[in-house]
Amino acid sequence: MYKISFKSVLLILGLVVILTNCSENPNELRKVEKDELIQQIVDEVVINYDSIIIKNAEGDTLTKAEYLSLERPESLIEDRYVNMDGDIKMVVVREKTEEDEALIQEIHSKFAQAFENKAPVPHVKVDCWNLVAALDSIHDLDQGMRTGKYDLDQNMDLNNLGYVVSTIEQCIKGKMFVPKADELNTIWLVIQHSPYNEYREQYLPFLKEWKNKGYLDGGHIALMEDRINMNNGIPQIYGSQIVKNQQTDEWVVYDLASPESVDARRAAVGLEPLKDYAARFDVVFDVPQEQ
Repeated sequence: MYKISFKSVLLILGLVVILTNCSENPNELRKVEKDELIQQIVDEVVINYDSIIIKNAEGDTLTKAEYLSLERPESLIEDRYVNMDGDIKMVVVREKTEEDEALIQEIHSKFAQAFENKAPVPHVKVDCWNLVAALDSIHDLDQGMRTGKYDLDQNMDLNNLGYVVSTIEQCIKGKMFVPKADELNTIWLVIQHSPYNEYREQYLPFLKEWKNKGYLDGGHIALMEDRINMNNGIPQIYGSQIVKNQQTDEWVVYDLASPESVDARRAAVGLEPLKDYAARFDVVFDVPQEQ
């Protein structure tokens, strides 16, 4: 049996936020079988968590708190159920079997092969069962290069990016590893610091999914959206990007959409007022805000 290094939430085949207001009659739903399930996962079908219900093997509906407090989450797995239109409407949590383990390996192999054929960054073989220490080391390197502990090294950033992308494609999308908040923070940092905007654009939806599940802060998404916009030459939304004016040689807030309402947008994702944020970089932002 494999052991997943995530003790607060299980779900090898998809982390589910539970609400109990699903409109479908569970008796009218059909179980997703193996081939269809594999295709859903390979196609990265996004579950609408606002309309999902979850039950245990005995048929009892679980609240979110009950679900997250389940013991031995690494031994459990979910079955998906869809309505007549093929929309996922319910999951049933049960004990994992040897057949399930074989299915997980098959999914993992498909993701690893697909990634190896298209990876533009260094591809590495990742040990999906021992990721926590490796990602901790990458976090130390990433932050150390930005706090003066280590020299800034673009090759190291690329190596970190290759490992993180390999981790996502081989282990997380392949359902071999369910990351916690610390691991997701490291993944976000490495992608955010990548010199390639294409990776931020590619993995922003992936990171948004984890934000919606409550395991990544909304401010992280805001910063990534701002950097994507800046690198595409369009105004940022939240004012997180501070750049040097090439004419005056002064640091300024990069071009900002609707600056008079930026604090409301920042507050909505848990960020402090832009005036306070900019001051940390000795930058003045004094646009009056709409009340």
